[in-house]
Amino acid sequence: VDTCQAPPQLFAKIETQPAIDNVHAILDQCDGLMVARGDMGIEIGLHKVPLVQKRLIAAARERGKVSITATQMLHTMTNAPVPTRAEVSDIANAVLDGSDMVMLSGESASGRFPVQCVKMMRLVCDEAELGLGPRP
Repeated sequence: VDTCQAPPQLFAKIETQPAIDNVHAILDQCDGLMVARGDMGIEIGLHKVPLVQKRLIAAARERGKVSITATQMLHTMTNAPVPTRAEVSDIANAVLDGSDMVMLSGESASGRFPVQCVKMMRLVCDEAELGLGPRP
C-alpha cells in the first residue's frame, strides 16, 4: 500500500505443543503471536488452554511483543444476536490477561450478526480495560 509507512509485521500462530514449547525462540523471530485456541484445545486438551493462554500472553508481554487472542470468542453470535456470559467473560479475561488484540473469525466472516459482534466485542473490551488502568 502506497500510503503505509510501516513495514509488514510477522505474527506466529501458536496452536500446537511444539509451538508452545518453543514460544520464546519463536517470539525472538517475530513481532507477536496469535493464541489460536481452537486447534490448541484439540492438541493439548481443552482444560489446559486457559493457563497456556495466560502464559503465552505473558511471554509476549515480557519481550515487548504483541499478542492476539482468537477462536470462537463470540461463537454463539454466529447465529444469535447476543453472546453467552461465558463468551463475555472469555473476552474480558483475554483483555485482563494482557492480550493486545482479540479477534473475531466466523462470527464476523460468515455469521448472521457481524455488526452486533463487533459492537459487543468493543463494549466488553472497553469495560475490561477500565480494570487495567493505564498501559505503558
